[in-house]
Amino acid sequence: MTTFFIRAAAVNRYPEVARRHGLDPRRMLARAGIAHECLHDPELLIPYERAYQLLEDSVQASGVHSFGLEMGEANRLSTLGLLGLILREEATLRDALQTLIHYRKLHNESVMLRLDEAADDAILNMEFVDCAVGIQQATEQGLAMLVRSLRSLMPGWQPKWLGLMHGQLGASEVYQRVLAAPVHFNADFNGVVFAAQALDRPLQSGDPAMVRQAKLQLDQLLAARGAISIRDRARELIIVLLPLGRCSIDQVALHLGVHRSTLHRQLAAEGCGFGEILEQVRRRMAAQHIASSQHSLTQISEMLGFSSLPAFSRWHRQGFGETAQAHRKRTTLRPSRRSSGHE
Repeated sequence: MTTFFIRAAAVNRYPEVARRHGLDPRRMLARAGIAHECLHDPELLIPYERAYQLLEDSVQASGVHSFGLEMGEANRLSTLGLLGLILREEATLRDALQTLIHYRKLHNESVMLRLDEAADDAILNMEFVDCAVGIQQATEQGLAMLVRSLRSLMPGWQPKWLGLMHGQLGASEVYQRVLAAPVHFNADFNGVVFAAQALDRPLQSGDPAMVRQAKLQLDQLLAARGAISIRDRARELIIVLLPLGRCSIDQVALHLGVHRSTLHRQLAAEGCGFGEILEQVRRRMAAQHIASSQHSLTQISEMLGFSSLPAFSRWHRQGFGETAQAHRKRTTLRPSRRSSGHE
């Protein structure tokens, strides 16, 4: 199984947030299996599940459900290291976001970013790889860091609204303080919605020569870290293409620039098949969308590429041991709704 890593910079500010809520940072770090030295060397790599478990453990130990948000509040653009410095020197916000998307693996291998444009809106989506531990706190930390980084790059920038696929965790005033924007809970994606016209506005500082030179260093770091596997590339494309109704091995192979038979061989060499990856993505997306109650079961079946609701229902019963309707009733304690964070 692939192990993904996150730079230790992500937990660099953990002690101050932990002490604020009466926790012993050393004890909590040890409990999560994270060496204390990680606080002093931001370039050390931590298995991402340990970093995410640290947040979940901290919530349980402190009773503070806004822990991830407060960690995001404590982070700075400098948390991204060299990548953060390069973002400041890009010509436009679009350039900065494309650089962030391309090199995000150097900071956190478990997060995928995607920029979409629809009419007058730009949408920066944040997806997480499958994880054996909870990711709600990590999601809120990541969203807070995204918003604060964008504001740092472009003073005065303001999102239209923010999406979180889970329900409200902490107090409304903490969301307002940290994010300072409307939050839609139980949304169908995690991410940021803002005016598309902001993408091509120039950033205050911009040094193309510095950017080119620094990207050469980032490219070397990417090469040293290792190229992303065909399995992970295929998985990322499935996540993007599945809701669009264009998720087939032929389409994925086309986006990768290879023939379907070549993709079959490459995946087999990594010990997996296309159908296996598709099934894993479908299961995760089904669990998320059914629990959120944001979409009807018919809509979910279409988003997952099924030809009909009965076909989706048969697949769900075989994979989860119960109908999708029964699963929704069991995992949804009360009717969900979109909220602006002022409940």
